[in-house]
Amino acid sequence: MLKLSAHETISLLPKNLTNHILCGSCGELHLSSLAEAGLATVQDSPQLMQKRLTLYADILLAAWEQKACGDPGLLLQLDQMLRFLHPLLRDILTAKRDTIPDDMLMDAEALTRASLPAALRMRLLGDCHRMRGDIEHAAALYSESVILLPLAETVFRLADAYAITGNKDLAIGSLVKHLELRPWSVHGLLRLHDIALGLDQPAGMPEGNGAILLYTWNHAEHLDATLHSLFESDAGTSGIGITILDNGSSDNTPEVLRAWKERAGDQLSVHVAPVNVGAPAARNWLLNIPEIISRDWVAFSDDDVILPPDWLGHFGTAMRAYPEGGVFGARVVSHSNPCELQSVDLHLMDGDNPALPAAPDSGRSSFVISDMHHQLADFGTFSYMRPCASVTGCVHLFRMDALKKAGPFSLAFSPSQYDDAEHDLRMCLQGNQPIYTGHLCIRHMQRSSKDATRTRTANVLGNFFKLQTLYSQNEIAEIQDMDTRIAEKDLRIKESMLTKYFADRNS
Repeated sequence: MLKLSAHETISLLPKNLTNHILCGSCGELHLSSLAEAGLATVQDSPQLMQKRLTLYADILLAAWEQKACGDPGLLLQLDQMLRFLHPLLRDILTAKRDTIPDDMLMDAEALTRASLPAALRMRLLGDCHRMRGDIEHAAALYSESVILLPLAETVFRLADAYAITGNKDLAIGSLVKHLELRPWSVHGLLRLHDIALGLDQPAGMPEGNGAILLYTWNHAEHLDATLHSLFESDAGTSGIGITILDNGSSDNTPEVLRAWKERAGDQLSVHVAPVNVGAPAARNWLLNIPEIISRDWVAFSDDDVILPPDWLGHFGTAMRAYPEGGVFGARVVSHSNPCELQSVDLHLMDGDNPALPAAPDSGRSSFVISDMHHQLADFGTFSYMRPCASVTGCVHLFRMDALKKAGPFSLAFSPSQYDDAEHDLRMCLQGNQPIYTGHLCIRHMQRSSKDATRTRTANVLGNFFKLQTLYSQNEIAEIQDMDTRIAEKDLRIKESMLTKYFADRNS
């Protein structure tokens, strides 16, 4: 009988590290930092110390497996003491092989020519084809790699490929194998739960009377593409009202909106502001339109996204799974490079931003927002559903009662940046925790942060400073404690449901 032990294994960690592993069990830098912090403070009874050392060693191995081409030095040092590595992997890590730079990871010909052990070559070629969108070829390569060397991360990526191609039973079997190899894999257990119970599929529209809200400013071309995807989606075909605020645009936005108004008729309502009032004021403007106030739920969308056909159906699934949720958000990727993750479930973590004045002397709280999703490509690691501290405002849906309780978006965060995060933290303190569904994937046409102007960069830093200043260190600690507590409970419940699922399936 399958024994799931994610919660039991994670409980071996000291409390200060539990929050970090619950926030995410992936990301090369995130995992290596966690393992090294644990190894630096191991002072326990011999029995507990051995268990923790073994766990830290596997966390460090998981960090290496994220790319499977990094420096194995610390792994080999630990292996001399613990002998925890697979014998074939030990041979691979001690053998001479080519160094693989990041720019080679998308070059199948270069990977084929490189001097690499067969197991690693198949794994890296699988990643290459996965990022190119050739999922079936990736699955075949991952399968060959796993036969040669059963790395837990490769097994997970094989499961992801099976899930994408609709092979549910094979995906479940691979995720079970992944958890046998790496029982503390939070994302592995969450993914297995959702696939097994069908929560990765859209299951009907949100209940009640809703509305879709957008505000736009000088994004005529992107807005047109966004509206195409919106009206072709379940929101458009179901006749749900769509309201747009033209936030003082000076480009072709008015012409785009007039054309769509002619096509959509009464389903589309357009309002015009004489100047750009900024994101928070635009949201508040839309929410105070008389016919919007009485709705049961509202969904906001940016003006530069491509919405999938069943996006509201995925929100409907999440709302039924978590009726206590106040706001629901999605997994957001780059439109030009869908394997580049922009936002997932966000959590508050210990740390600080060195670009800002020192805390607490500056009167602000000290925390950072989780960013391990920026440390890896999208291999399905965040394709799950669970509570969190914040979701991105790119596309999110609110229950109107929770939204009214939290109050309007803060004008202090004009013109934009962190206005959505601040509102989410406010909801957390009121007991309406955000819910993330990574089964809904939004493609975002936003320009890269690398292209940001100095003005925009200053605004981002300034608004994060405001966010830290608005909330006391005690309030941040309260949100962190609540997030950890709910994540632990969520994990335990899902372990229990999976145990019952496999018992019923095998009876």
